[in-house]
Amino acid sequence: MNKQAEKLFNQDEKQKAVHVLVQAINNEPEQIENYLQLSTYLTQLQDVEQAEVLLQKAIGKFGAQTELLYNLGVVYYEAGRYDLAQTEFDKLNQQDANFDNNLMLARIFFKTKQYAKSAAFALTATEKAPQNSAAYLVLADSLLSLGQLAQAKTFYQKAYQLKPTDLDALFGIGLIDFVRDHDQTKLLAVKAKDAQYYASKQTQLVAIEKMIRDQKDKR
Repeated sequence: MNKQAEKLFNQDEKQKAVHVLVQAINNEPEQIENYLQLSTYLTQLQDVEQAEVLLQKAIGKFGAQTELLYNLGVVYYEAGRYDLAQTEFDKLNQQDANFDNNLMLARIFFKTKQYAKSAAFALTATEKAPQNSAAYLVLADSLLSLGQLAQAKTFYQKAYQLKPTDLDALFGIGLIDFVRDHDQTKLLAVKAKDAQYYASKQTQLVAIEKMIRDQKDKR
């Protein structure tokens, strides 16, 4: 990890951090860590094209190392190229079915609306790292999309317990309370914490309400 670049990036001097890492690669082209760090920063800056070019160059130089393939899969995911992302993480998961690979596959399947598969991989991820809230959140989102509200609420609550600052988890709990019991307590708590975030979630709230009504009409 290049400490100078890390410090600059954390201080919101992101382009300077990128410049430092480009120079580091030019000066020490055999240091794979610089490629990994730069690709991570480029991905966070949504410069996914440059991140992909960099990683492909690194793979050509160092071979198909796990860290490079993982970062490449993340780049494809962030670019919305979910088929390519799934290919990378399928290969990685066959080598090592760890938390990170299962979580990324869960996220990919969620994005492609394959909610049962998403839930399965997210559940596996929770078993790999039971104290990490991220997998519980994806699992809850997947179950919510499948209309399994009680189970979804359980895992939103688990995610929120592990990370009390997670507004996505609190909103999930509130959304289910509202559509089931018209209880707005948690939703109003979200609004009080971050009104802009709350406003951005109204489309999801309307969509879930419609989904629940449609399910009731089919019964």
